[in-house]
Amino acid sequence: GQNVAAMGSSHPLGPASADDLAGAARLASELFGIDGEASFLPSDRDWNFAIDAAGQRAILKLAHPQEDGGSLELEHAMLERLASALPDATPRALSSVEGSQLHAVSCAGALRWTRMLSWLPGETLAEQSVGPTTWSSWGALLARTDQALAGLEHPRARRAMHWDLAQSSWVLEELRRLPAAAPRRAVELLTTQFWGEVRPRLAHLPQQLLHHDANEHNLVARPGPQGAEVIGLFDLGDAVHTARLFEPAIAGAYAMYLAQPTAERWSTEAALDALCRLVASYHAALPLQEEELLCLFPSSCQRMVLSALTAEIRLRANPEHDYARVHQTRAWQAIEALAAFPPAEAEARLRSACGLDAGGAAEGTAQGQEREAVLEARRQHAAPMLSLSYREPLEIVRGRGTYLFDKQGRA
Repeated sequence: GQNVAAMGSSHPLGPASADDLAGAARLASELFGIDGEASFLPSDRDWNFAIDAAGQRAILKLAHPQEDGGSLELEHAMLERLASALPDATPRALSSVEGSQLHAVSCAGALRWTRMLSWLPGETLAEQSVGPTTWSSWGALLARTDQALAGLEHPRARRAMHWDLAQSSWVLEELRRLPAAAPRRAVELLTTQFWGEVRPRLAHLPQQLLHHDANEHNLVARPGPQGAEVIGLFDLGDAVHTARLFEPAIAGAYAMYLAQPTAERWSTEAALDALCRLVASYHAALPLQEEELLCLFPSSCQRMVLSALTAEIRLRANPEHDYARVHQTRAWQAIEALAAFPPAEAEARLRSACGLDAGGAAEGTAQGQEREAVLEARRQHAAPMLSLSYREPLEIVRGRGTYLFDKQGRA
């Protein structure tokens, strides 16, 4: 990547804090030649300011001091690629008066990489009502995004990423620290499903650079009678080179949350309807392999597990982290409900939504037998003194590595 000297001849003085609006406005004027009023935009790690000038609005972004310039160069390379394919759906990186897109700025004694992005007009999806149009437009936009990013290589694309499901071994350690209030059995079931069904397949599934975090706060939408239509996306901070199926899977996890009719009660039917519509729209523009469809539902569920465990990590560090607590409560509810849903049925619904037959992609998949037939076979072939460990007959129909799967697709 470029060094500090190549990105600006000096270290200008930036705002002293996130509340220093005057400092942000001054920096926007000095570095980028944009004169306007500054207002603070909430962010998890960075300092972001909206700069409102006459006839122009832009975002001044000052990265966290621990953020390196290479990651931001990756984002800019992606934005440049997307600008030609999706010119009105993504922001652009603006050049400074010196002709550079990145500057190291001194803020209260710490250096922060600073840049200016064009403003993407419209409201975020989080502020609007949702419906069938939302799910289909969401999937279609992500497919177009991934088509545009396919083949793009960058030195930082294969970076370490906490949120990458392919790098989520840390989850296994966190399972040992689950609080008493957590639905431990459900978390373990979903994690076992991911490790048994998805992880062994990742090496031979399509891989590419992804946006990797298309949640409702990173999407721009416009109102519509059947729900808001998703028309743009921003915030490439979690971009990483990983399995392509994770793009619709991650978006599907967020869609399943948004599809809930009430905050008090989880509806798996509403969740699966949103997931199927989103994935079908993605598949129509960028066809997914059958094994990707097999892995999709377990990956969406595991993303929810990652979110809940990350919230737990943040709560241990800061028990007053109200946002993490609210998010975690919602995640536990979803995890408990989805762990009870048969993975094979989820796969069948996804295949049907994508216009495929109801058969499964897993090798050795079998339909199994009815409950009474299984019990009769046991009476004929097993001694009656052998104890039972399951309330319902357990019928294994296939195996993979060290994992066995029942006829409902559960590992």
